[in-house]
Amino acid sequence: MKNLMQMYSEEDKGVVFYETVITLKWQKHSVIECVPVPWEQFDVLPGYFKVYALGNVTPHNFLNNSCRSLYR
Repeated sequence: MKNLMQMYSEEDKGVVFYETVITLKWQKHSVIECVPVPWEQFDVLPGYFKVYALGNVTPHNFLNNSCRSLYR
């Protein structure tokens, strides 16, 4: 993770890591994803995650509406 952060820092980008748990049964599987984000948008990201964590939106609405601007 540290190497990815350094690599994207040279490209003037921050990195967001998030984990998705696929199953909680006897085989525990998860996926860790790395998303490079320009620094201007990186500073705003904690607010998006806070809104989601407070339960004010559903995951589908959160990703479709809030994060869509990150990919433009």
